[in-house]
Amino acid sequence: MPETNNQRSTTPEKNILRPNTELHTESLKCLAQILGSHEPCTKQEIELALGRLLEVENLLNEQKEENDFAFLQLHQLQEELEQYFLKSQDLSREKNKLTNANKVLHARLSETIMSYHENRKYWLISRGKLTNPVARALCKKLISITYEA
Repeated sequence: MPETNNQRSTTPEKNILRPNTELHTESLKCLAQILGSHEPCTKQEIELALGRLLEVENLLNEQKEENDFAFLQLHQLQEELEQYFLKSQDLSREKNKLTNANKVLHARLSETIMSYHENRKYWLISRGKLTNPVARALCKKLISITYEA
C-alpha cells in the first residue's frame, strides 16, 4: 500500500493532492493505530481521521469528475475533427473534378471561338462583305490552309 501512495503522489494528475499528503498520511497513521494497536484511540481522533479521509476522498472524486469531463470533451473534439477532415477530403475531390471539367470546357470554348472566327471570315468573303483586296486574299489563303489540313 505505501508504494501505491508514492506512485499516486508522483503522477502529474495527482498534483492537487500534494498539499494534502500530510493530512492523508496522518489519517492513515491514525487508522492504522485504531486497527492495529492495543491502545484505544479517542473518539475525537477517530472522527478527525475519518474527516480527513472524507476530505481526501472528496478531492479524489472531484478530480475524477474533472478527468472524466475532460476525456468526454476530448472525445467529442476528436469526433468533430474527424467530421471536418472527411468533409475536407470530399471538398478536395469535388474541387479536382470541377477543375478538370473547367479545363475541358475551356478547351472547347477556345475551339468554338476559333471556329467562329474562321466561319465569320469565310462568310464575309462569300458574301462579298470583305472589300479590301489584301484582307480578302489573306482570308482566302487562311481558309484554304485551314480546310486543307
